[in-house]
Amino acid sequence: MAIEQVAREQGISISEASAIYKSYWRYIRSNIPKYDLNEADEDTIKESRINFNIPGLGKLYTTYDIIVKNRNKQKYLEENVKVKRDKTPV
Repeated sequence: MAIEQVAREQGISISEASAIYKSYWRYIRSNIPKYDLNEADEDTIKESRINFNIPGLGKLYTTYDIIVKNRNKQKYLEENVKVKRDKTPV
């Protein structure tokens, strides 16, 4: 496992290496909800520069186009679930 290798190379315990790795992702996960993307328009998203740089992996980011596609996908799924529920006999 990569965490074990990193722990050996850095001279720390596996639990410490694991905690360090997980803390980075907890930070990202806790910060994403701070951006209210449901009602945001294109200018707001461009100004906010929503991204996280991850060494060794690159940049996690989103764009207005990605957000619009996800909004449309969510709307489509909600409509189809409603249609399926309406057609189900009670």
